[in-house]
Amino acid sequence: MKALFVHDHRFSVAPSGEVFSPGKLSYTLWKHYLNEFDELVIVGRIRPGNEEPSAIMNISSGENVSFVFIPNIAQPWGLIRYGLQVKKKLKQQIQSVDAVIARTSLLGYLAASLAHKLGKPWVAEVVSCPWDAIWNYGTINGRLIAPLYYMWA
Repeated sequence: MKALFVHDHRFSVAPSGEVFSPGKLSYTLWKHYLNEFDELVIVGRIRPGNEEPSAIMNISSGENVSFVFIPNIAQPWGLIRYGLQVKKKLKQQIQSVDAVIARTSLLGYLAASLAHKLGKPWVAEVVSCPWDAIWNYGTINGRLIAPLYYMWA
């Protein structure tokens, strides 16, 4: 069985092709999902300018894990510019898997909605309060959309 993990996380890709996470989305985490699924496809974003991975980043790539990178739709201009493209790419990915794991984020919400419409089993992985995460992100845009994320969740 093949699962799709969707989150707005930003990864770095080394020249060797290895994928790194500045956060906790490491291969160690993916192994937990690989206990239940044969393959895992990760949908996320690439860090601005694909910043070189640093020594403090965790390796995210590994056996039976692949990545699909999409444009940033977390900002209003990105949603307007890339929204339809991202929706189409997500739909294609969802159709090619057996289940969807949607981690709390705008991208996760979109994936859950599409999976539901396509009749694919999906689960929401909630890791924080949407209000707290977005409101305290530190930008005006975050404060503008925090109430919407909170009501949507």
